[in-house]
Amino acid sequence: MEEEIKTVETEEVKAEKKSGLSMKGLIALLLVICIAGSAVVGTVAGKKETAEPEEEAVITDPAELEEQINGTGEVAMKTMDFAAMYASFDPDEVVATVNGSDVTWKEYFYWYYSNASMLENYFMQMYVYTGAESTYTDELREGVTYLDYLKDSTDGYLVQAEGTLQFMAEHDVALSDEMNAEVDADIAAAIVEVCGEGATDADFEAYLAQNYLPLDYYRQVMTLGKYYEEASRKFFGENGSMLTEEEVQSWMEEKGYTIANHILFLNSDMETGEARSEETIKANCAKAEEIRAELMAIEDPAERTARFCELKQELCEDTGKVAYPNGYIFVEGEMVTEFYEGARALQEYEVSEPIESTYGYHVIMRLPLDTEWTMGTDENGMPITARAQAAEAKFNEMLSAYLDTIEVVYSEKLQAFDPMAFVK
Repeated sequence: MEEEIKTVETEEVKAEKKSGLSMKGLIALLLVICIAGSAVVGTVAGKKETAEPEEEAVITDPAELEEQINGTGEVAMKTMDFAAMYASFDPDEVVATVNGSDVTWKEYFYWYYSNASMLENYFMQMYVYTGAESTYTDELREGVTYLDYLKDSTDGYLVQAEGTLQFMAEHDVALSDEMNAEVDADIAAAIVEVCGEGATDADFEAYLAQNYLPLDYYRQVMTLGKYYEEASRKFFGENGSMLTEEEVQSWMEEKGYTIANHILFLNSDMETGEARSEETIKANCAKAEEIRAELMAIEDPAERTARFCELKQELCEDTGKVAYPNGYIFVEGEMVTEFYEGARALQEYEVSEPIESTYGYHVIMRLPLDTEWTMGTDENGMPITARAQAAEAKFNEMLSAYLDTIEVVYSEKLQAFDPMAFVK
């Protein structure tokens, strides 16, 4: 029932939740722009889940989209001629510098092509599903065209990639033989995934070339995640082990985290949505009051907590009690308002009076911030503790501060370059 008592997330909440992992997430994006397909996701009661299939699935294959659009003869989408654009420069021509380090056209163009391809896919989707025709000169928002966005996003990825490597070099962060071997294994797995069993480096290089990605640059980008992990360990220890208890607690307080457990009595049937009888609802409220009185009569916090968990397992109608027997961790905007405000009003180990929400009556116990509390899981399903997330957040701040100092200088030829000349 975590899904049920969580409300729809605001953009601010989403940004807050990502703050501890955003830089790592951006680096991860660098690895998959042209290699992995995109998935359609949605928000289900505030929790991101894979979307249920629609009657008409979203089309992600550009060729299929073009067939949908152009096969009718009604409209011809204007797209960039990427082959002609790429041929307008020598691949090894230096078109920019990032803090003095040269960036060649083939490196720059990879990011440009990747972002432009996603934009064109978006244009096609918009036309297929809404009939709206979009092009690069249209405004994404007031005063900013899609072409402006394309340049800015390309610059951003370039700074992320080149600047991160420069940060690592300046701080003497090096990859071990084992980590380099992991990169080699990741590349070998990618070759099999996209080219099939028995494929060669040459086959993979040809595949990457379709996306204007040089093989050597692909390997360089693949190392970014490893560098990130190694640097985080260097500064803050494995999973934040070098951070003090006070530092992690302070970070959790700064981010506004709250930990609370609850016992829920439902006021309606969760399957049918039918409201329970007035007598049942009154009985729920009375039972919640009894539980609160019993728990507050226990003076020892450990005993009170243990008894709370016993009663939760026995009486709670929250289906999330199996997955979250010890409670939830959350920030403002993640839980229904009554639950959030009720929890925040409590002292540690204090138990609330019955709090009514749209789901029923809650008996809430606020718990102290726990630096080893599981905040989520990583891509391998391993738990991420508050300590580990605090370490990532602090490293993100370090890396972000460094990237903010990055100076990008473009060649005169690139500054004069007109992408719209290649839109057909």
